[in-house]
Amino acid sequence: MNENVTSISGVPTWTLVLIKRLLEISGKKYLCEIWPHLELYIHGGVSFVPYREQFLKLIGKDINYLEMYNASEGFFAAQVRPNDEGMILFTGHGIFYEFMPVEEYGKKFPDTVGLAKWR
Repeated sequence: MNENVTSISGVPTWTLVLIKRLLEISGKKYLCEIWPHLELYIHGGVSFVPYREQFLKLIGKDINYLEMYNASEGFFAAQVRPNDEGMILFTGHGIFYEFMPVEEYGKKFPDTVGLAKWR
Protein backbone atom coordinates (compact mmCIF):
# COMPACT_ATOMS: atom_id res chain seq x y z
CA MET A 1 0.00 0.00 0.00
CA ASN A 2 2.92 2.34 0.63
CA GLU A 3 4.52 1.83 -2.79
CA ASN A 4 4.48 4.22 -5.73
CA VAL A 5 1.91 2.30 -7.78
CA THR A 6 1.33 3.69 -11.28
CA SER A 7 -0.62 0.82 -12.86
CA ILE A 8 -2.69 -2.17 -11.80
CA SER A 9 -4.26 -5.02 -13.70
CA GLY A 10 -6.81 -7.71 -13.07
CA VAL A 11 -10.37 -8.86 -13.41
CA PRO A 12 -12.68 -5.95 -12.46
CA THR A 13 -14.63 -7.91 -9.84
CA TRP A 14 -11.50 -8.85 -7.86
CA THR A 15 -9.84 -5.48 -8.41
CA LEU A 16 -12.87 -3.82 -6.82
CA VAL A 17 -12.46 -6.07 -3.78
CA LEU A 18 -8.81 -4.99 -3.54
CA ILE A 19 -9.61 -1.28 -3.90
CA LYS A 20 -12.38 -1.40 -1.29
CA ARG A 21 -10.09 -3.21 1.15
CA LEU A 22 -7.30 -0.66 0.60
CA LEU A 23 -9.75 2.17 1.29
CA GLU A 24 -11.00 0.39 4.41
CA ILE A 25 -7.49 -0.19 5.79
CA SER A 26 -6.24 3.31 4.96
CA GLY A 27 -9.36 5.24 5.96
CA LYS A 28 -9.12 7.15 2.68
CA LYS A 29 -12.10 7.98 0.47
CA TYR A 30 -10.37 7.57 -2.92
CA LEU A 31 -7.64 5.29 -4.25
CA CYS A 32 -5.86 8.34 -5.72
CA GLU A 33 -5.18 9.44 -2.13
CA ILE A 34 -3.26 6.19 -1.56
CA TRP A 35 -1.64 5.95 -4.99
CA PRO A 36 -1.56 9.51 -6.41
CA HIS A 37 0.49 8.46 -9.46
CA LEU A 38 -1.92 5.71 -10.53
CA GLU A 39 -2.58 6.27 -14.23
CA LEU A 40 -3.48 2.92 -15.82
CA TYR A 41 -5.78 -0.02 -15.16
CA ILE A 42 -5.43 -3.04 -17.46
CA HIS A 43 -8.50 -5.27 -17.26
CA GLY A 44 -9.91 -8.41 -18.83
CA GLY A 45 -11.95 -11.50 -18.19
CA VAL A 46 -15.36 -9.79 -18.20
CA SER A 47 -16.94 -6.76 -19.81
CA PHE A 48 -15.74 -3.57 -18.12
CA VAL A 49 -18.90 -1.61 -19.02
CA PRO A 50 -20.87 -2.37 -15.82
CA TYR A 51 -17.83 -1.57 -13.65
CA ARG A 52 -16.51 1.65 -15.19
CA GLU A 53 -18.61 3.99 -13.02
CA GLN A 54 -17.65 2.16 -9.82
CA PHE A 55 -13.97 2.46 -10.68
CA LEU A 56 -14.26 6.18 -11.36
CA LYS A 57 -15.99 6.72 -7.99
CA LEU A 58 -13.48 4.64 -6.03
CA ILE A 59 -10.33 5.87 -7.77
CA GLY A 60 -11.35 9.53 -7.46
CA LYS A 61 -9.72 10.75 -10.65
CA ASP A 62 -9.72 9.91 -14.33
CA ILE A 63 -7.13 7.32 -15.41
CA ASN A 64 -6.51 5.29 -18.56
CA TYR A 65 -8.13 1.89 -19.05
CA LEU A 66 -6.90 -0.81 -21.43
CA GLU A 67 -8.65 -4.10 -22.14
CA MET A 68 -6.87 -7.43 -22.60
CA TYR A 69 -8.37 -10.62 -23.98
CA ASN A 70 -6.59 -13.40 -22.18
CA ALA A 71 -7.38 -16.93 -21.07
CA SER A 72 -5.53 -19.89 -19.62
CA GLU A 73 -4.61 -20.83 -23.22
CA GLY A 74 -2.79 -17.55 -23.83
CA PHE A 75 -3.05 -13.83 -24.51
CA PHE A 76 -5.11 -13.25 -27.63
CA ALA A 77 -5.66 -9.52 -28.05
CA ALA A 78 -5.32 -6.13 -26.43
CA GLN A 79 -6.69 -2.64 -26.78
CA VAL A 80 -4.03 -0.44 -28.39
CA ARG A 81 -5.12 3.04 -27.27
CA PRO A 82 -7.20 3.92 -24.19
CA ASN A 83 -9.87 5.81 -26.13
CA ASP A 84 -10.21 3.37 -29.04
CA GLU A 85 -12.76 0.59 -28.82
CA GLY A 86 -11.77 -2.83 -30.03
CA MET A 87 -8.58 -4.83 -29.71
CA ILE A 88 -5.76 -5.93 -31.94
CA LEU A 89 -5.30 -9.68 -32.39
CA PHE A 90 -1.89 -11.04 -31.38
CA THR A 91 -0.88 -13.10 -34.39
CA GLY A 92 2.78 -13.72 -33.55
CA HIS A 93 2.47 -15.36 -30.14
CA GLY A 94 2.34 -19.01 -31.21
CA ILE A 95 -1.44 -19.31 -31.03
CA PHE A 96 -3.31 -21.20 -33.77
CA TYR A 97 -6.26 -19.20 -35.11
CA GLU A 98 -9.04 -20.61 -37.23
CA PHE A 99 -12.02 -18.60 -38.43
CA MET A 100 -15.45 -19.83 -39.42
CA PRO A 101 -18.04 -17.83 -41.37
CA VAL A 102 -21.28 -17.41 -39.41
CA GLU A 103 -23.26 -19.30 -42.04
CA GLU A 104 -21.07 -22.37 -41.38
CA TYR A 105 -22.01 -22.49 -37.69
CA GLY A 106 -23.79 -25.70 -36.69
CA LYS A 107 -22.65 -27.70 -39.71
CA LYS A 108 -21.06 -31.08 -39.03
CA PHE A 109 -18.04 -30.19 -41.19
CA PRO A 110 -17.94 -26.38 -41.44
CA ASP A 111 -15.57 -24.62 -43.82
CA THR A 112 -12.93 -22.78 -41.84
CA VAL A 113 -10.05 -20.51 -42.73
CA GLY A 114 -6.71 -20.56 -40.89
CA LEU A 115 -4.84 -17.35 -40.26
CA ALA A 116 -2.21 -18.24 -42.89
CA LYS A 117 -4.93 -18.34 -45.58
CA TRP A 118 -6.58 -15.20 -44.21
CA ARG A 119 -3.59 -13.02 -45.03
